[in-house]
Amino acid sequence: MSLYSQLHMALWKLVLHHGKPNRRSSIENLLKHVSVRHAHFDPADPHFAYPRLTKAQVTKILQGNERVMKINHEAISRFESSRLAANTPIEDRNSEGYCNATDGYLFGIFDGHAGVANAQAVSERIFNYIAINLLNASEIKQFYHSMEDSNNELKLVNFLTHNATYFNSENRDLYRDAILNYTKDAISSISDWDSNFTMEKALQSAFLRLDKDLEDEAFRPADGKLNTQLLTIALSGCCALIAHIDGPHLHVANLGDCGAVLGTRNEDGTWQAKSLANAHHVDNEAEKSRLREAHLNETGSLMKDGRLLGVIEPTRTFGDFRLKLPAKLLKDTEAAVRSLRLHEEEVGPFPSYYMPPKNYYTPPYLIAKPEVLYHHLRPKDKFLVLATDGLWNMFKDREDRVIQLVADHMDGAQTIEDFELPKDRSMQLKELNERLKIRKQNIAKRAEDLNCATHLIRNALGGTPDQGLSHLQLSAMLSHPNPRLYRDDITVTVIYFDEEYLTGNLSIT
Repeated sequence: MSLYSQLHMALWKLVLHHGKPNRRSSIENLLKHVSVRHAHFDPADPHFAYPRLTKAQVTKILQGNERVMKINHEAISRFESSRLAANTPIEDRNSEGYCNATDGYLFGIFDGHAGVANAQAVSERIFNYIAINLLNASEIKQFYHSMEDSNNELKLVNFLTHNATYFNSENRDLYRDAILNYTKDAISSISDWDSNFTMEKALQSAFLRLDKDLEDEAFRPADGKLNTQLLTIALSGCCALIAHIDGPHLHVANLGDCGAVLGTRNEDGTWQAKSLANAHHVDNEAEKSRLREAHLNETGSLMKDGRLLGVIEPTRTFGDFRLKLPAKLLKDTEAAVRSLRLHEEEVGPFPSYYMPPKNYYTPPYLIAKPEVLYHHLRPKDKFLVLATDGLWNMFKDREDRVIQLVADHMDGAQTIEDFELPKDRSMQLKELNERLKIRKQNIAKRAEDLNCATHLIRNALGGTPDQGLSHLQLSAMLSHPNPRLYRDDITVTVIYFDEEYLTGNLSIT
């Protein structure tokens, strides 16, 4: 069934069950009846008309938010990132930073929903929560004392900022106070801080504490005054995926349905994809079982229209407190907001998020505890792809296809540089001939985008099963007036590993 037909049928369902759709139902409720994750897009569909974009225009759009940064530190060679909006404004965020506590790097992907407020706040704050948990007992005390003097405050994370990086200056003091309070709490349990440390616990407690702070700041403000900006952050939500890379040690903490896939080259030259993040959504049987066990008498109402309580697909998120807090607290907050006579636009994109949905009996239904997976990097591990579900859905979860695209991009990129003979030894004619043959083969793999993250987005939108990239499809995808009807925001980060470093660290466990 075409996307147009799905929308047409869904609209009539709304009319039959709810009467004539109003402005909100035509957007919010309509999408509940259409599976955007699996919607079929046909650029030749006669119901849609698109302005035809030139190849140069397509490339300008795709390359508009890309970034490359060389790291050259231990296992990490460099990273490349890119993102493409479907929502206006884009609800995805990504962050990168150097963690002073571990000499490692943090890479984060944040997929927002019901607005960008939550993803923005989490992308600014979560690295510092993680960094606190990675300090040892003496460092915790040292950091706390430094915060007492803002002129000499130690920095936990050095963010790798760029032109598009944004930090909320209005909430800076609030965020700092939250870190100070978290450090105080850590000092109170300092006696067994080091002995109880595991990387899994450190990442999980950071996620859980930040989510609790988001709740308290919005619903239990220290000054007793409701703040509409903080309520908007709390009532919107985001999925989050964070990779911490320290030497050969890779930990991935996942909350929701973003994805992390490792690209490994086998001895025979073939490539293997290894997933390092399980998607936490309503299609995951393990998540369904967890929810049924937590809500034993609600199995008939837990899932509706392919969503948790008919509201949301992810089963683990930051924020979304409409599905976490007691119904009375939500209703009291909604009444307090109304008493202040605040306008709808001041309380976020979806004011209805103050009120719990139907069949809301035993919250919380969503949790903020991430699943943490570990991988010891080896010389054959070449790169790691982090992306929001907007990418994986377009590839229909073909992780092997994504890995092969990156591998081919690497081969093609090598041909951009001039061919050079080795300077430390002579090369036999046979070896030279073999190298030139491989180089000739790799020229065919040379991509239009130097940035591999952009290359993946281009293929996600314009790739066809049998004809490679289709400019017609790319043009239609990028010129559609409402791309959210058939795809989500897409954010991708590709991290490349240093084979020489990993070869020298084979003995590290």
